[in-house]
Amino acid sequence: MAEKVELIVDQAGLRLDKYLAERIDLSRSRIKDLAQAGQVLVNGKKTKVSYKVEAGDQIEVNIFASRTPRPGTRKYSLRYRI
Repeated sequence: MAEKVELIVDQAGLRLDKYLAERIDLSRSRIKDLAQAGQVLVNGKKTKVSYKVEAGDQIEVNIFASRTPRPGTRKYSLRYRI
């Protein structure tokens, strides 16, 4: 299940990830993952989290309930019996 959050920027000059982290309950790394997946739009366009927001920007964030790990991020524990 996904939740959609829409915001209109009232404070210019902050990075997108910092602005969102201060306003919704998500970490900056989670926001970065969502942006890379195309789930963060500014004025209807995909953007990087380093984007500096401007007053009046419209931000849309689609937050998915389950977070799927990126390839290569799983940690495995190997046990050998000799």
